[in-house]
Amino acid sequence: MATRRWPPTADQVVEGFIRWLNKSEGASYKIVEQPDTTERKLPAIDYVLQDTKTGRRCAVEVSSIWRSKDAGMEDAYVDKWCARARKVVAGRVPGKYYITLPIRIPRGVEPERFGEGLVETIRVNQATIAREGQQGKHRRFTVEGMDIAVFLLPLNAAGSDIEYSRYYPDMTDFPTGVRTCLDEKAPKLKPYSDAGIETWIVIYNTMGVAMSPVEAERIVEQECGPLHAHISHIVLVLGNPPDDDWVQVIR
Repeated sequence: MATRRWPPTADQVVEGFIRWLNKSEGASYKIVEQPDTTERKLPAIDYVLQDTKTGRRCAVEVSSIWRSKDAGMEDAYVDKWCARARKVVAGRVPGKYYITLPIRIPRGVEPERFGEGLVETIRVNQATIAREGQQGKHRRFTVEGMDIAVFLLPLNAAGSDIEYSRYYPDMTDFPTGVRTCLDEKAPKLKPYSDAGIETWIVIYNTMGVAMSPVEAERIVEQECGPLHAHISHIVLVLGNPPDDDWVQVIR
């Protein structure tokens, strides 16, 4: 299985965004300019897109937001850790289970050992997990010293796999990161807005599955102010762009 750079590059994020934009608007946007690569001495935007069908243009700035300065490394570690645990579990449990993990995996906990413990926990508690799942509830367990939640939707009773999410992290620094991103990106888009060109801020949300989309939208809206009023659209991108992502429209 090939590994991917974390977080995704701006080019990967914008590729996924363009695919979504074309599908949602029935358009054929393509990158026609990358001012930031040609105007290195001036604050320039990342991309100019043009619809080959209509000639319509839009200006795009791409960024990422993090909950803390070291969050990206932690997220990347957990993602790889869970991929290793999944290899142990997949094909050995009765159903597709959603596993909620701590926001931080304690160092020293081997994913293969956790996977074996999880298989045994699910097998022993299979009936209870299924019964709770029918009522929309999860069950809490301790596996390899970690407090986890296990959830099985009735419609996922077939198959044999796991997906993971993480308990809600410390959000102290996240709103500040959002505001910093908006403050840095918005001024570069102002000349395009003044020229009547549609403007987009496309943010890759590195919180991923650890964050509720509703909460993400609330925080971005909360941090938007008069300095960002000229921005036509703000979207968050989640997942693994360019081919496995989800676009959340804030405005």
